[in-house]
Amino acid sequence: MIQAVKSAAAQKVKIPNSGPLGIVCGADGSFLFLPDIILNRSLSIRSQELVAEYYYSWKQPLLPYEETFSLTCAAYLYTILTCRTAFPAKNIDDIAEDYCDCNFVPVQYYASLKPELAEKINNCLDGKKKFRPTVARLLDFLSLEIDSLYYIEENAQNPSDVLAKFLKKQTASVKRLRFFKKHIGAISAVSVIMVCLLAFAASTLSSIKSTPTTKGLTPFETVESYYAGYNHLYDDIVGACLAGRDTKAITNVVSQIYVTGKMQAYYGSGPGIFTPAQWLLMPDLEKAGVFGITRLLIDGKPADLSAEYIRNTGREALDVKAGEKALVNASFYLLSNLQEEGISVEKHEAVLTLEFLKKRWYITHIDETITPVKVDLGKFIKAWKNGSVEEYKWLPSEAELKVADAELQKKYSVLGDIE
Repeated sequence: MIQAVKSAAAQKVKIPNSGPLGIVCGADGSFLFLPDIILNRSLSIRSQELVAEYYYSWKQPLLPYEETFSLTCAAYLYTILTCRTAFPAKNIDDIAEDYCDCNFVPVQYYASLKPELAEKINNCLDGKKKFRPTVARLLDFLSLEIDSLYYIEENAQNPSDVLAKFLKKQTASVKRLRFFKKHIGAISAVSVIMVCLLAFAASTLSSIKSTPTTKGLTPFETVESYYAGYNHLYDDIVGACLAGRDTKAITNVVSQIYVTGKMQAYYGSGPGIFTPAQWLLMPDLEKAGVFGITRLLIDGKPADLSAEYIRNTGREALDVKAGEKALVNASFYLLSNLQEEGISVEKHEAVLTLEFLKKRWYITHIDETITPVKVDLGKFIKAWKNGSVEEYKWLPSEAELKVADAELQKKYSVLGDIE
């Protein structure tokens, strides 16, 4: 297992992280790492206790991938070396709370390990750590011989006495911490856990990865952010712009298309799903998936389909009366080749209703008029290659193509060219 993870890191392969049940071991020593979505579906009909034991005991989904995978590897090592799980609580909320409060027994109390290895494992499992060791640094301490990881200290105290003393101190510390949380205000235990996790995740992300919010944004900027998120299948941005029953289905659609693209990439049926501007820069337009927007106009003005200021506005709330409404007009083309064959192009004319709720603007309703645009994909691909595309009014602008090129270079600078 260690060798497999090291090999993946050396090849810059992103391993799906779905816990120990998501790993299939072959008779030849190979490993198959199943996508997270498969395990989630399998566990969806199981009890919360089993979900906690087989999934959430090994990872914290709200963390960035690199950090949660580091935590998962440390949890595996903890169990291998101690024959125990670091977070044995029986439900999801208790596991999350234990993680946030660093409520686990450090590995050295159950196994006499080399101090530097014990420190790395504990740091990976500590929810209070802002920066935890990477998987590469963690695995650098390991060899394939488990016996070499242990360390016998001369004149050591009785392990049972040391453990009992630690547990007594830890129990008192956690009780004090949780008493303070409980009485800090009218906040439920689950809310405290979620805020703790979100705050931790936000502190380790760069500013452009911070939690999306429309606070401080104008109606124009809110609509622009919504369509930028829709164009890139960022369901967190789309969700941050919407409120009300009429808009819930939109976020679900974005999430489903995003999952479809990830599944294509996992199983090698295609490089994934791209925005229209990114798609046109791919070497094989028939093989690559496309879903997104071009030529966005908001109230008649060209808009940015990659707007990111919603992720870190840093603005004060606008001085607007609660409940006030605004109407914004938008027009754009929607492209998709997710159907069985060909490409679908639609001209959308939309009127978006926004309402000022919770000190920010939200989109609460969208009225659309949709006009299909007939496109022969084979004919278009030939025209695109020949540069004769004047008749295709739905093509992305030069500005959109320039931004898309930069996005692709950033995304695949490590992985190399897409075939």
